[in-house]
Amino acid sequence: MGDGRRIGGGAFYTTDVALFTGAEYKPVEKLTIRPSVRFIYNSRFSAPVIPSLNLLFKASDRLTLRGSASLGYRAPSLKELFLYFVDNGLHNVQGNPDLQAETSRQILVSGEYRLPLSKSVLTMEPSLFMNYIYDRISLVQFSESSTLFTYVNLDRFRSKGAELRVRMAFSSLTLSAGAAYTGTWATFGGDVEQPETAWYPEVNASADYKFDKTKTLITVFWKHFGQRPVFVTNMEGQLKQFDNEAFSFLDAIVSQKLYKDRFNISLGVRNILNVTNI
Repeated sequence: MGDGRRIGGGAFYTTDVALFTGAEYKPVEKLTIRPSVRFIYNSRFSAPVIPSLNLLFKASDRLTLRGSASLGYRAPSLKELFLYFVDNGLHNVQGNPDLQAETSRQILVSGEYRLPLSKSVLTMEPSLFMNYIYDRISLVQFSESSTLFTYVNLDRFRSKGAELRVRMAFSSLTLSAGAAYTGTWATFGGDVEQPETAWYPEVNASADYKFDKTKTLITVFWKHFGQRPVFVTNMEGQLKQFDNEAFSFLDAIVSQKLYKDRFNISLGVRNILNVTNI
């Protein structure tokens, strides 16, 4: 339910209910097959049946392989349909009651290799992924000269890429790092097609240190977003390319457990590098 001046000036309702069921089958000791299906009811949109299939192959005590294929479905939220948010000329975001629900297909293949060392455990997790989304819901700028942002359905959207995560766990210290290379492609307005896949890199690293005596945990997280091509259509339906510059985020947090681990207090600092404009 949504009600208020920023939700179209009235009250709007939607009902979304899902039933999920799954099974597990092991034809051999090392292989596990998990099929599942989700039944969805939405009061505003006709939802399809959503199946998925997950495979797990434990090749050895150190190596595990995973694969999954699934369909997806997402109905627009009340905010995306009816939001009306205009604030002193600084914000102008309006919903779109003509939005359609988005559907998708996902494929993921990944692995995990654990290597015990003398005083630590090294874990490596490579993965490959591909996503196809139809009628993807996106927040876009109405035109280059306008401050109006609204939600639209992209006809087709595709993302694909590879990722590698590495983790080194000691008794009190855990170090993690990861790198991903992702490409996106889309069509706009039915007949405007992105000329090429837009590739961009991401790199992240984190460190966790736990004081066993006091159960205090210190976490530092850093993530770098590489330069990213962005394609935008103007009022005439012409496709233009822009580039978001590279930037990095740095966060730190301290967590403390209290009263026999029943409470957890956290104090942190976000955006230490003070990134305010891209």
